[in-house]
Amino acid sequence: MALLQGSPAADTLIGTLAGDSIAGYGGDDPLEGLAGSDTLDGGSGFDRVSGGSGNDTFIVSDRWDLYYEASGDDRALVQFDFVKPAEGIEFWEIAPGTKPLPYWIDALVAEDAIFAQKWLGTPNTFYYNFASDPPSYLGRTDLNGWQPLNASQRVFVLKALDYVESVVDLRFIETTDINKPNVIVFLNNKQSGSAAYATYPSDEPSGSDIFINATTSNLKPGDWSYAALTLIHELGHALGLKHPFSNNLEPQFSTPPFLPNKEDNNFWTVMSYTTLPGYGTYSYRLQYSPFDIAALQYLYGPSFDGFADDTTHFVSLDAPNFFWDGKGTDTIEASYLVEPIYMSLQDGDWSWVREKSSFISDPGQITINIGSIIESMRTGSGNDTILGNTTDNFVSTNKGDDFVDGLSGKDSLEGGDGDDTLKGGFGDDLLDGGAGLDTALFSHASDSYTLRLSAQNVTVSFSGPMIQIYPPPPTEGTDTLKNIERIKFADKTIRIDSIPHDSYADLPDTLYQFFVVGFGAAPGVHYMEQMAQAYRYWLPEARLALEGGSASAGLPSNPASDPPSAQAISLTVQR
Repeated sequence: MALLQGSPAADTLIGTLAGDSIAGYGGDDPLEGLAGSDTLDGGSGFDRVSGGSGNDTFIVSDRWDLYYEASGDDRALVQFDFVKPAEGIEFWEIAPGTKPLPYWIDALVAEDAIFAQKWLGTPNTFYYNFASDPPSYLGRTDLNGWQPLNASQRVFVLKALDYVESVVDLRFIETTDINKPNVIVFLNNKQSGSAAYATYPSDEPSGSDIFINATTSNLKPGDWSYAALTLIHELGHALGLKHPFSNNLEPQFSTPPFLPNKEDNNFWTVMSYTTLPGYGTYSYRLQYSPFDIAALQYLYGPSFDGFADDTTHFVSLDAPNFFWDGKGTDTIEASYLVEPIYMSLQDGDWSWVREKSSFISDPGQITINIGSIIESMRTGSGNDTILGNTTDNFVSTNKGDDFVDGLSGKDSLEGGDGDDTLKGGFGDDLLDGGAGLDTALFSHASDSYTLRLSAQNVTVSFSGPMIQIYPPPPTEGTDTLKNIERIKFADKTIRIDSIPHDSYADLPDTLYQFFVVGFGAAPGVHYMEQMAQAYRYWLPEARLALEGGSASAGLPSNPASDPPSAQAISLTVQR
């Protein structure tokens, strides 16, 4: 057994003993376990990780590592969202809180697509070449009847590449260097039984090449022709998409998992060989379908040129909803709905109106493509559940008894009518309950927070638990509460039904905390006026103690000329 630890640079680490522990740390590392049951962790970077023989364990903390495994009962411990599982590893264990890759993306993304990530550069770039001479790395079959693309074909290819750039964060640049990775070489040849074929991305020059059968229709391509579907399909392969179905004739392009039969058609993905009944030649177009766009945006991100302004996306009850966005401050609009909606603004999540279906393609189902950021949400009159994301969110839930969790970011959450529960999460948030009996929800015990009151609002600041941990957790910040009647902590729920009052700016924070702990309520509610008067007029020496000074027992000898009533003192002490 050996412990092999890499450096921040690129390292080649090869284990030679049984039970090696190999960690790449940083850089683009090749790791090999060879014989024995090894533990391998690529770390950051674009790593190529091979376990060899034995029952190996892979620590997956990165989305873009490639895994090779040929034998043994192997397992992967996944600690990163949306990882594409490698076929040779038998057991994939997803860590708590880690998200699996959505099935409609997993069924289309080939493992070999990960090869491309290492070579993309900044900005994300693929290169293309219209071969004028036969590439030297090609074999006899690929060069059978070889000929270059004609002028019409080249124009059509450029149109296809422009379209891809409009939906995916990729740039296509022409090059004469066809021996480097991520170069799509286009050429014609003679084929039997196929309209075209392509190769997946690779570290080798032959990756991502497209071979078009030199038939009459392919030599004169046009919109709404089978040549259009052929080109966009093969371009999908060149960028890393596979078939969503089992096909023994093309096993390299038809590895599991697969789409359900209901969704294995051109309407949802041009990588399918099945035409949806009634769809006909409408599938013969130079465009991708919803699942294809989701898969390509997972690999390369959404185009920043698409929906570049502030965009409003409308939720449909009668169709599925695949939302994606490039730039701007964007909103999902559902204020017209009377049905309840469950909506997560986190990309890659599955949301729905009324209820979750078995298929993302069913009416009323919703997802935000991986890589897209939607900032705002408006809902209707149902009892809605809304989850924010890591950006600064604005959520307005209109009517109904709603639950809203802003998660992280500086969020503004509005409950509207109804008895709502609002949780700001991390960051400085504004929680406005609107009408109804509304609750602000906090994760920790009440002694972890400091409450203060202004003339209009209550602020709740996260000050940390009594026992600190290191490193400290992300802070919940300071939240401002408006039209909130209850605060629910981990250990208690308190009332903050407000009454008209003067400023409490002269009262110390410790008095607020005492009120919460002793009375199960927050400043500004019933009896706070009496406590404020008692503090100001009867307890000046107690004020010193609360503010950090010294105090003696008993009442002051010269009380104020206009003391609060005995009833006020009794309520403060005896409640």
